[in-house]
Amino acid sequence: MLDKFKTFVTLAKYKSFTSTAKHLYCSQPTISQHIKILEKQYAVQLINRENGEVMLTQKGEQFLHYAQSILDLNSNLINKMEEPLKTEQAISIYVSHYLATFFFNELFSKNDIGKKHLYEIRSYGYNELKEKIMNDQTAFAIMPYYEEDEDLATICTTDILFEENFVLAIPNDHSLATRKVIYAKDLNGEKILLPTCVHINHRIRSKIEEKDIFPEYAQMSDFSLIVKGVSQKMGIAFVPNNSTTIHQENIVIRYVKGMTIIRQNAVMIKRGYTLSESEKDYYDALKENMKK
Repeated sequence: MLDKFKTFVTLAKYKSFTSTAKHLYCSQPTISQHIKILEKQYAVQLINRENGEVMLTQKGEQFLHYAQSILDLNSNLINKMEEPLKTEQAISIYVSHYLATFFFNELFSKNDIGKKHLYEIRSYGYNELKEKIMNDQTAFAIMPYYEEDEDLATICTTDILFEENFVLAIPNDHSLATRKVIYAKDLNGEKILLPTCVHINHRIRSKIEEKDIFPEYAQMSDFSLIVKGVSQKMGIAFVPNNSTTIHQENIVIRYVKGMTIIRQNAVMIKRGYTLSESEKDYYDALKENMKK
């Protein structure tokens, strides 16, 4: 039927069977046949012939509007179907190594996170994440929050997701492993493994040294490596409670009486930045997961 509509629209433009036939590369009888089919189909007279010129009837004028609309819609449909399918660009989620390692399900797997949009996970150490925020490589990151880091506090808003208590991880055959109660003084002479991140490093050392305890220290890049170091008897360490889920068979967990070390983890968003729809969906789902 589309070819009939095209014939009618062309005839309305040229007002001549001869010109219409030439334009459509067909015979005049074909033009006449198409018009008759339309008039029969819609039970209406579409044209009159006056002094050798084709004129539209009142109904023909109305019909022209709809016929042209149908042809335009068909053309738009063809163009749309010929367009290549557009794949959604993945949204980069910047997250600390620690959170990506020990909270993967909460960050990326629970509920519908990752089903509505495509996400690309990019994990870095704290200092690297901070640098990327400062250099405008990202404006949205999930990472530990240290209130003493004034650089980030100045340029970012902070939404605390949860906080963690630190525990003392000890090799399972260490002399302290059999103790039910451990005091700060028991740490004298021990080798304590510390992360390289200056803020949590300083926080742990301050808590130890305010008790007038001065053990030996060794630094490792992150808590995953530190827990592994403890399991291999390289020292003892204050670590986030959730990080002890690995190497459990080789370490024991204890609290040191009178010592409390807490760290908060948060979503950091650069001030003035508006989350995209996909980032907002992820953010909302993440907060819901962390409540559970």
